[in-house]
Amino acid sequence: MLKTISLCLACICFEFAFAGCAIARTSSEIAAVFNSGVTAYDAGQYDRAYILWKSIENEDIAAMRNLAILLRTGQGVKKDPTAAEDLFERAAFAGLVTAQADLADMLLKGEAGPPDPKRALPFLKSAAAGNHPIAQFELGQMYETGGLVPKNIDVAKRLYAAASSHGMKEAADRLAKLGSPEQEASVSPEPSISGPPPTPTPTQINLDTPVKTSEGTNATFMVQVGAFQSKAEADAAWEGYRATHVEILSGYLPNVQRADLGAKGTWYRLRVAGFKDREGASAFCEHLKTAGSDCFLPK
Repeated sequence: MLKTISLCLACICFEFAFAGCAIARTSSEIAAVFNSGVTAYDAGQYDRAYILWKSIENEDIAAMRNLAILLRTGQGVKKDPTAAEDLFERAAFAGLVTAQADLADMLLKGEAGPPDPKRALPFLKSAAAGNHPIAQFELGQMYETGGLVPKNIDVAKRLYAAASSHGMKEAADRLAKLGSPEQEASVSPEPSISGPPPTPTPTQINLDTPVKTSEGTNATFMVQVGAFQSKAEADAAWEGYRATHVEILSGYLPNVQRADLGAKGTWYRLRVAGFKDREGASAFCEHLKTAGSDCFLPK
């Protein structure tokens, strides 16, 4: 894996005793690196785009998602569906709608293992609720056929209508065969995606095209609560935290990040995602400390 190398002088960092040296960058500096990656990608310099986005993957989740796309397609780097899925999942848990749709699509197609519709479903619902047309279309297919979700043709038609309003031909074709959705459905398990968005996007979203802006990703902050030597341990720790701090963690999602620390080994950082600003993340951490658990805000 390619990595950028920074030389640090008198740099002291800690992360539960498992951290390397880091240099904080401003939002404008991160945006400049991101945009340089976009320029390189548009020029067909995929290897350079990969290096640039890799250097800010932990600071900008749109860059993280773009890296996943390159790994998924094999542009500028060796194709690695497993690594792509891992990056999509990190960005998805951080709240990036396009990454949720990407991850769901990979899981449905079984690109990094056997198809896993059950695991894809929550990401599909979240992305569809965020008005992502491909997620709306794929979720519509689930409701049309039934099985993992209750069969509901009207919900399927409304999802197809929402996707069609973005210019998705496949959704328009399905809607033409099924007919227009009813104005009021007797069952509405997906009320937030019951119709076209108020201001539809005129072009279809392509899952294989990196985003061209940071999508406000620098507004997403996390709180780290632990570091473990395996993902299984990190997952188990999250379940323990949820059981111990039911009220505090209600509504929050875990974010497990793999970190190769060289001689110190590979560690899995357990973080709580979903904070829009540093102040909110800091207040959450203080609340957690008061309840008896340690935490800190990673750089």
